[in-house]
Amino acid sequence: MIESKASQQELPGIQLVRSKRKSLAITIEAGQVIVRAPLRLPKSEIQAFILKKEAWILRTVKAQSEQLAEVPQRQYIDGEYLPWRGRSLCLRLKPGKRITERIGDELYTAIAEKSQLEERVQAWYRKEAKLVLTQKVERLAAAHGLKFAEVKVRKSKRRWGHCTSKAVLQFNWLIMLAPESVINYLVAHEVAHLRHFNHGPEFWRLVQCFEPGYQQAQAWLKENGHLLVL
Repeated sequence: MIESKASQQELPGIQLVRSKRKSLAITIEAGQVIVRAPLRLPKSEIQAFILKKEAWILRTVKAQSEQLAEVPQRQYIDGEYLPWRGRSLCLRLKPGKRITERIGDELYTAIAEKSQLEERVQAWYRKEAKLVLTQKVERLAAAHGLKFAEVKVRKSKRRWGHCTSKAVLQFNWLIMLAPESVINYLVAHEVAHLRHFNHGPEFWRLVQCFEPGYQQAQAWLKENGHLLVL
């Protein structure tokens, strides 16, 4: 579907996107209200629809704005502490350092521009996430006679994990900023999908078997997931 943004400014403070669709829809992303409407729908009908949803819009925008204000801003400076599996790593910038490596509770890399530092640190997190998550999946799957094809890591705005129909387990590597119990819950969740490709009662019983008391970790991720940024 090809969308035209030519009419976005028709309604102040709201992004209006018209396209070849049949119905109205409202989404709110990072506090920005987006209304998707059919190409020729009168503006009066769109305004009436927005007015009907006004209370929900205001409530959601407020909640998202409050969440955004909580999100930490990484500086990538020497001595800065970065979350790592429920602990902290102290970033250390050293002249001429050729590789990024962890030594104890310190993460060493070379002095560079912020954008380069960001790339190096995130590359290290991705690499370590792949290793850690693969090991956890291997242990849990082997213990319960389950087989998987591969573990992949990537950064996602909407998902923490996913199990494909081909038994590929995908994880958002930012989960490595969460406490260990939350990481273990996410692994249990995706491994359980190797047996139950749904979220039915049997699936949740298996998650409980893999990770007793997983509900606390699940609640933590729902409450604090937006803070896991690097």
